[in-house]
Amino acid sequence: MHGLNRLIVFLFFLTLFVCLLGVAVFPFGALSLAQQIVSNLNETLTQAYYDFGPQFRLGQVLVVVAAALVLIPFIWLQVRRTRPATVRVQTNSGAATLTADSVMRRLAWHLDQLADVVGVTSEVKAHGTSVDIKLNVRTTPDIEVPMKTEEILAVTREVVEQRMGLRLGKVEVQIDHAPYAERATIEKGSAR
Repeated sequence: MHGLNRLIVFLFFLTLFVCLLGVAVFPFGALSLAQQIVSNLNETLTQAYYDFGPQFRLGQVLVVVAAALVLIPFIWLQVRRTRPATVRVQTNSGAATLTADSVMRRLAWHLDQLADVVGVTSEVKAHGTSVDIKLNVRTTPDIEVPMKTEEILAVTREVVEQRMGLRLGKVEVQIDHAPYAERATIEKGSAR
C-alpha cells in the first residue's frame, strides 16, 4: 500500500508542478488553453446529454459508483488507525503481546554489544507467535564474515527465543563493512 501511495503522491505533485510551471512561464497561454479545454468539455457533455439522455444519466451513475468503489477504500486506508505490529508471547500462566518495535530495539542493543559491530538496524515482521527478522549490521572492515554471521545469528536466537520467549522464523543478515578510514576514527574514539 505504501508503494501505491508514494506513486499516487508522486504523480499528483508532478502534474501540479508541470501545471504551475506552465502557468508561470506562459500565464496567458495556459489560461487560454484551460478555458478552451473547459469550453470544449462543456460543449461535448451538453451534446452528449441531449443525444443520449438516459444513457448519459446511466453513465453519470456508473462514474459515481466506480469512483466510490475505488476511492472510498483508499480514503479509509489513509484515515484509519493502525495498530502497531505485535507478536504474542506464550507463558505457562498466560499470554502477553510485544510490539515489533520493542523486539527491534532490544535486538539492536544486544547486537551492538558484540565486538566489531559498529551499528545495527533491523526489520521485524510479526506472524502470530513467531517473528521474521532482517538485520542490517555495520561492522569493522576486517572481520571474518562467516564467523561474525554465526555469532550474530546465535545472539539473535538467544535474545528472541530464550530472553523474549518468541519463536524465530526466518533470519536474514546483511553485513555492511565500515570504510577503513571510519575504522580508524572509531578506534580513536574508543581509546579515549
